[in-house]
Amino acid sequence: MIKRAYLLIAFVLLSFLSNDLSAQVTERQQLAKLSFLMGDWSGTSSVYSKGDTTQNKVRESVNYILDGNAITIDVSSATID
Repeated sequence: MIKRAYLLIAFVLLSFLSNDLSAQVTERQQLAKLSFLMGDWSGTSSVYSKGDTTQNKVRESVNYILDGNAITIDVSSATID
């Protein structure tokens, strides 16, 4: 009886693990569609405040991390700390 309980628990755990792996593959495939955004970018950003608009040069670096499971956007500008 105890052996069956262990087998049932093992089966349930393996089911959850396989679902998690399948979800990660699907998420990675969806993130891969954003590959055109990867790289280094530069341009002008606008800051809007009451009655004033300021424009500044900005640089961005967009990269995959965690084996393609996440994306980082690193921004540098004179107005962003």
